[in-house]
Amino acid sequence: MSNLSEASESVQRLDLPLSGMTCAACAARIEKVLNRLPGVVASVNFASEHARVELSSSETSPQQLVSTIEKAGFSVPLQTLELGIEGMTCAACATRIEKVLSRLPGVEAAVNLASERARVRYLPGVADPAQVLAAINRAGFVGRVADDRSREEEKARKLAIYKAELRRFWIAAALTLPLVAQMVTMFNGATLSGHGHQDLLPRWIQLVLATPVQFWIGWRFYDGGWKSLRSAGIRGANMDVLVALGTSAAYFFSLIVTLGDLHGLPVYFEASAAVITLVLLGKLLEARAKAKTTAAMPAAENGACRTRRETA
Repeated sequence: MSNLSEASESVQRLDLPLSGMTCAACAARIEKVLNRLPGVVASVNFASEHARVELSSSETSPQQLVSTIEKAGFSVPLQTLELGIEGMTCAACATRIEKVLSRLPGVEAAVNLASERARVRYLPGVADPAQVLAAINRAGFVGRVADDRSREEEKARKLAIYKAELRRFWIAAALTLPLVAQMVTMFNGATLSGHGHQDLLPRWIQLVLATPVQFWIGWRFYDGGWKSLRSAGIRGANMDVLVALGTSAAYFFSLIVTLGDLHGLPVYFEASAAVITLVLLGKLLEARAKAKTTAAMPAAENGACRTRRETA
């Protein structure tokens, strides 16, 4: 009894759309070539232009089914899905999403970081939008099917992100400016004269100023880096990992020196805070560019549609 249940569970049922059939003989021909494959039971409906396939052998893959149909002179049209992607921070994120999606059977994907969009072509019956979205979520991002309503929501979301980035940048700049002001000591000859790294501010004040920049303003880099390292099936570091590691090294070295009262060693609170603030400035400019791109997309699409109508 258990063997029967295991066998039934191992059967994969596919519903493949077909194109190129002109008569019932075409449907019979497709059935014939598919049923020759090991572990395949196929039934083709000429009226609905679909093939229902039961696949019970590991010797035959869905891609082999498609290849066999194409060799017979017909085709299985791929479906196109346009998605909005949230959470990408650099080109490595876009590449990781492409790799994750391309590992799905019957799926081809191209991800655009600037527009935060993914264009996915998938084989119906082998993959579906739910599987695509689930794979994106497992990779540490959020995917949504793009339509008119979602585009308006995306436009409002990106505008809100830009405002939030602007607010965080000014807070980070206000906290970082007193720390960076100390760097004038590097140009007044103090370092060259052998007095080392000079502190204009007491080190405990530097610690108070740098800590919120490192762990409140900079938390996004720790979060993004962790998601990059733990994403399913892909082990790689993105820009967030590099920023988090570099600034943490400067911050924690300075923290140890400060708490240990090691006056003979310099502190680098200004370095960690300045790096985070400058990267945040880049994120601010990027958020503004993305908001403008999203706002311009409907007008560009309407213009393309109008051109096609006039040409027709």
